[in-house]
Amino acid sequence: MGSSLAASSNNDSVPDLKTITYRGGIVTFRIPITWIEEYDTEDCGVFYEDVEDSGTLRVNTFTSKAPDHLGGNLAVKALQSIRKAEDHPIEDLDNGKAIMRYSEPAEEDGASLLITYWVIAIPMAPNHIRFADFSYTILESARGDPRVTKTKKLLDYEFRNAIFS
Repeated sequence: MGSSLAASSNNDSVPDLKTITYRGGIVTFRIPITWIEEYDTEDCGVFYEDVEDSGTLRVNTFTSKAPDHLGGNLAVKALQSIRKAEDHPIEDLDNGKAIMRYSEPAEEDGASLLITYWVIAIPMAPNHIRFADFSYTILESARGDPRVTKTKKLLDYEFRNAIFS
């Protein structure tokens, strides 16, 4: 699954990673080996480190019929149709995939949160598109924490290099 992520500039090493084969291989990606993995009744994956105020990664996928009028560059056009797309850049990835990444504030039980989203569109023959929706939620107060920054950089790399069936 691609080469390993280079160590960050402060010489922190890359953590050992484990492979997640989500929903039988619809998407395969890696996370730190120490993270706990859970799956809820809706088959959403939830991953986190078992420490206080840890960030939480959620993964979900869905597939839909692609509108006939989209034509070429289906993944980019599919992401452009999402309501958040007008405010966020969309990047072409290899094999026809595309990714949109953005962050937005949220609140839960009085706590201010920041959620970073990675939405990846994957064309599927003959006329479908699959979306992989990754979200990483942290406390807003942890936004500048070097550990959080390193984790988000690692996740970004892993999602861009995920394998889709």
